Amino acid sequence: MYIYFITGLPSTNSGNDTILVKVDRHTKRAQFIPIVSKNTAQQLAAFFVKQSAKEHGLLLVCATIFGTKLKMASAHVQRTEGQVERINKILASYLRHYVSRFRNDWDNQIALAEFAYSRQYQSTIQMSPFRVDLGFEPRFPIDSHLTDVSDLSNRFSSRSKTKFARAASKGAFGC
Repeated sequence: MYIYFITGLPSTNSGNDTILVKVDRHTKRAQFIPIVSKNTAQQLAAFFVKQSAKEHGLLLVCATIFGTKLKMASAHVQRTEGQVERINKILASYLRHYVSRFRNDWDNQIALAEFAYSRQYQSTIQMSPFRVDLGFEPRFPIDSHLTDVSDLSNRFSSRSKTKFARAASKGAFGC
């Protein structure tokens, strides 16, 4: 699991100014958690254990058994972990498009950014992080209101053929 912080963000109405990013190396699933940068190391450790224990309890045991490596990453340098940089770019792009012009509501948009990222196809695992982690693709609420265009085309085509066949059998075309 990779853990890193995106700092130096504008403070939101809730007081958040940092994003704690957790990325599962195997599923590629990321979590974007808005936090306050003034938290102490003890507060952050308690927060992380609380968040991870409910979702990845076994990983904490594995990290204790096999040891961990601390690698410091610099912005825009892919020597440490290219995946981290790619996720940063995706998250920055998403927030740039959906955050208000006052830039004080990014923490309200972060859950949707995480959801959108986890639904994206990842070439390294040949599916989305959601599919690997959950076994299915969660849907946006709007997905239930949208219909596949090919499905509409097939329905229209079959209705047209049926109407045409009825009209032909009644001699509507003068045949």
